[in-house]
Amino acid sequence: MDNSFFDSIKPKIAERLMANSPKCKRTGNKFEGLICPKCGQPEAFCDLDKGMMILCHCNNKCGASTPIKEVYPELFKVDYTSIPKENIAEYYLRNERGLDTSKFKFEQGKVKGKDGIYYPTAKFIIADGVEFHRLIGCPDVKDKTRNFGSISGKVYKAYCEENPSVIYVVEGIFDALSLMLSGKSAIALMGCSNLPKEYYLSDKNKKFIIALDNDPAGHKGIEKHIEFFQENGIKPSVILPPSGDDWNSLLHKKKLQPDDFEDYQYFGDLHTAENAQKYYEVFCHRKEVNGLVFPFKNEMFIGYIKETKEGLTEYLAFKFCDCKIDLQFSIENDRLEYQPDLCHRLKLTNKQGQIKYINCKADVFANLTGFKALMLHSKQVFLGDGSHLTKLSQYLHHQNTEVIRKCQYLGWDAKTDCMVFTDFLYTKEGIRKPINSSGFFPD
Repeated sequence: MDNSFFDSIKPKIAERLMANSPKCKRTGNKFEGLICPKCGQPEAFCDLDKGMMILCHCNNKCGASTPIKEVYPELFKVDYTSIPKENIAEYYLRNERGLDTSKFKFEQGKVKGKDGIYYPTAKFIIADGVEFHRLIGCPDVKDKTRNFGSISGKVYKAYCEENPSVIYVVEGIFDALSLMLSGKSAIALMGCSNLPKEYYLSDKNKKFIIALDNDPAGHKGIEKHIEFFQENGIKPSVILPPSGDDWNSLLHKKKLQPDDFEDYQYFGDLHTAENAQKYYEVFCHRKEVNGLVFPFKNEMFIGYIKETKEGLTEYLAFKFCDCKIDLQFSIENDRLEYQPDLCHRLKLTNKQGQIKYINCKADVFANLTGFKALMLHSKQVFLGDGSHLTKLSQYLHHQNTEVIRKCQYLGWDAKTDCMVFTDFLYTKEGIRKPINSSGFFPD
């Protein structure tokens, strides 16, 4: 991985970290006691030599991993007008993507945008008459990729050797190149919906490892590939990056080491478990937890470990709700300071993926009959008993969600010194802030 760009901005990042967390301890490029951007506690750390991430120690309460690029985006902006036109693609690939450009072929390209302006691109030849372009230096353009020619059935090959026996199947070209530079041959589909059947059938003896993104589109692509492979007598493996990451971002974080791939294989095994019992068994092979509450295919389960008379271990999964339940946020009514009053906004996702939101008063979690009635009003069924409701309550409250203060009246709010209206407010500085999609005013 090329680190020249990141090395050049490390001193500026260090200055910002020290300024924002003046009480932190610094040893070289390692910082302890940073203020976490997510929870605001001085319990985060960062090692700039190991990755551009701020990691929170507070695992039970936060445990967030925040890319430094999200905290200081202005430090990562590049003025491409100052770079010679013939070097823009190489500069982008090396400095923004962290790729060693001596290991693969690319060209300096250009593409005409809808505004009539020609934008520089990194150009890759996929096949005769098929090109992939990645636009560079155009922050106002949302879709920065362009394909010329049909990519259906085509793949971009990023091989470490001439005829590899193991192939990683990824979504994008930069993901494939990131894996290749980590010693793993890969192909890029240029989209999760692309299924290159002829390529796969040309050599069934290869081992294919499906490594698509850990998002809804990637999950659909995994299912599509598994179905095709099974129909054609090919047994694939599945690995998944952490949610919110791709293989190129993991290259930046230096998280493409052999030990890391054990984690990604574990994530893949969990995702492809054929039933809840198998999911729980896979989970317990890494860490045994008796009484684990977990969602599986948009239903809620609790897992139990049982020892048989023969001394064998059985992993059992009991379904206690026919939808997935998540805690979106909690609403605090602080009208009476000595009498806390919380209402929880629950997100219910049914088997078909349809979502509903319900408000659940805190005392309902202690009332089995009341909670079952609340679920029935939403056409969902809670199948468990009181112990399962207690376990669910503990599971939800371990989700690190926001607590939103309920505003008692429209007009002036003494605690924030803001003028509050139905769907917007004005700060004391006169800044207008709209209510967000979740129905509250963020900080």
